[in-house]
Amino acid sequence: MRKRIGCLLLCLILALPLLSWGELMLSEPLIEEQMMVQAIAADGQGGLLIATDRDGLLHWRPGEPELAQFPLPVHSGTIGMVVGDGGSAWYIDIYRGQAIALKREGAGIAAGVPLRLDYEDLLSEGGILHFAWVPAAACLMDGGLWWLTERGPLYRFNLTDGSRRAYEAGDACWISPGPQGRLLVQVVNVPEGTLELLALAPASEEYVSVGLFPDVPERNDRIIPFWWDQETDSLYFPAGQALYRAAMADRQPVVCARLPAAADFGIGCCPVPLAVPAPGVCAVVTDSGVAVQETGGQAGPVTQLTVSGSTGGLYFEGLAVKRAALALPDIAVVQQWLYWERDAFNLALITGVEQPDLFLLSTAVDGLTALIDKGYLAELTDADGVADAVSGMWPQVRRAVTRGDKVFALPTRLDFNTWITRDNALREAGFSPPQDFFAYCDLLDKWYGGLMDEHPDWTPQPTPDDPVLDVVRTGYCLYTQYMRGEGQALRFDTPLFRRMMTRALALRPDGERLEVPEMEELLTNPDAGFSFRMDVLTTGSMYRPDMERVADPQRRYAEFALPVSADAGLPAWRRGDLVVLAVNPRSPNRQAALRYLSAFAAGLDWRDLLLLGAGEPRDVPNPGHARQVAAVQEEMEAARAALSGLEGAALREAEAALAQRQQVHDDALQASRLLLSRDEAQAARDRAAVTYVLDADQSPEYHPDMLALLDRLASGGLTLDLYIREADSRLRLMEAETR
Repeated sequence: MRKRIGCLLLCLILALPLLSWGELMLSEPLIEEQMMVQAIAADGQGGLLIATDRDGLLHWRPGEPELAQFPLPVHSGTIGMVVGDGGSAWYIDIYRGQAIALKREGAGIAAGVPLRLDYEDLLSEGGILHFAWVPAAACLMDGGLWWLTERGPLYRFNLTDGSRRAYEAGDACWISPGPQGRLLVQVVNVPEGTLELLALAPASEEYVSVGLFPDVPERNDRIIPFWWDQETDSLYFPAGQALYRAAMADRQPVVCARLPAAADFGIGCCPVPLAVPAPGVCAVVTDSGVAVQETGGQAGPVTQLTVSGSTGGLYFEGLAVKRAALALPDIAVVQQWLYWERDAFNLALITGVEQPDLFLLSTAVDGLTALIDKGYLAELTDADGVADAVSGMWPQVRRAVTRGDKVFALPTRLDFNTWITRDNALREAGFSPPQDFFAYCDLLDKWYGGLMDEHPDWTPQPTPDDPVLDVVRTGYCLYTQYMRGEGQALRFDTPLFRRMMTRALALRPDGERLEVPEMEELLTNPDAGFSFRMDVLTTGSMYRPDMERVADPQRRYAEFALPVSADAGLPAWRRGDLVVLAVNPRSPNRQAALRYLSAFAAGLDWRDLLLLGAGEPRDVPNPGHARQVAAVQEEMEAARAALSGLEGAALREAEAALAQRQQVHDDALQASRLLLSRDEAQAARDRAAVTYVLDADQSPEYHPDMLALLDRLASGGLTLDLYIREADSRLRLMEAETR
């Protein structure tokens, strides 16, 4: 279930009092909280009810910039859904199988008494809904909750007594209320792959064909979520970045609005992604949140930009993508093609077979230097704000994307790995986290020398096939990163490298190792399992600024980022992967692409800017903190009101429990006041400062031949002198070939 909704970051698009329905605003603080939209429904008053994974239920009313929130009497804390038909609405606790009527009270919403649904046989052993019965689509019609499951039948839950009735679903893939009190069911015609509309009369279980579902060119999947609007007797449905309307009479699709981001992702992710809160208005869950759009007018023209490259990364999940989409409603961006092999990507560039507008590139994969020097990336001088954004970044970042005062790519993210330490566990054993390679080897010596038996619950080295090889590779990486970071020519015939490899090869682990049984043995012998040890040191975790924030530093296994250098007193350099956006000089939409890069640069997330070296460290407020405080206050007021009927010992006991509860809330609220403190931001910036950016074409040390040679050293197939002579020789040859 988490997988189903995990793609839905909450990025609410709301109208301010002075704006019309068709104009949009991004609710940035809610994006920063990274809440997930799970369903939307009309509240019957022109507003929207929005179910989220964190706050239960949010309420938006037109003309009010703030979202109202209220605690629900029943909420699992993770999975909830809201359904409505324009007249009534219900909140559904999906995990626990309880429905709560949402009743209008003045301008607000009040929660009714929870109704238990007939769920028992659908629950797993843990008492929560089995993933096979999770709703793929849901709606409210004629006093019933209609529920199309992932793998099974179509259900109708009676919202008077909670009883359930099952209907055959066949190849059904979406549902919506329909005309004449019948349920509209979208089915896939196999093998043609066309979509057909059926109408179900609930009393008879009889399906009647209505005809083919409207076909649109932007359709990227076999499913198109839709909603029938009684006012206009029309279907509304998103496809790509367009919202379509099709009258039931002829089902001819007409673009009635442009969406700020694609809505196709909602297929299979959000069971209720559409709502009609008011006549002529449609709300759609997109990958940038909830778009509220007028549907009566003509949608303006849109320029479609394609982005491609050899890396996908988390591009379409980033905050800058969402901000740019909202800033440029006349531009739609799609990821059209992707090459996982660099040679194929380079060939496409040379031949011009594919002509994307934008390149998404990674310095760890792509030869960015060569692409710039050979003219495959357009100069970005005409992209407003891009040069200014780049000018504030780390020198090593600027060097990667500039030639003199000319900019050829916009850095969007700097990724690098960090060591992770659970140093509370280490300190219990009398050790400090190792700060350099030699200290790490000393710890491993003690570990294999007897410490392993004394601490069966943790290990400083994840169970490798060959511990010595693992340490040799670790030392090799620390050494090459130090040399590159310091700007020194990479050679291995140095005193530092000799000392590091001599120390690594001296490690001779003995004692019992953790052996992983073969899969066949695990399947046939239930006693063949192996013991689990917690890693107290991890050498390759992706760094994030929030690693500087530890909720409970006293916890035994609290994780801390750990800088490790090649030797004591040396900087802890690490290799960084720079992800950039660039413009194809052959693009037929070059000016639109430059506008997009300008908007993207203006919308970069503070986390990305921090690691790219732009901006000074500061306290980063939690935009949801005020709402969290209000929710706690409301909860505690209700709890205090419940004490009114108690006396004597019962009252004192309840008051003590309430005081303890208040203290827990106070501690949590204090910890959540900031997303990152200034000191934590400074620590993150300091770590990023010793991250170098190296072009893939200029990193022969990671070539398979070089790594194979290193493995021979670790296995004893080469002496250290022979390895150094051979490695330096191959390194010079590779450098000459690159030149």
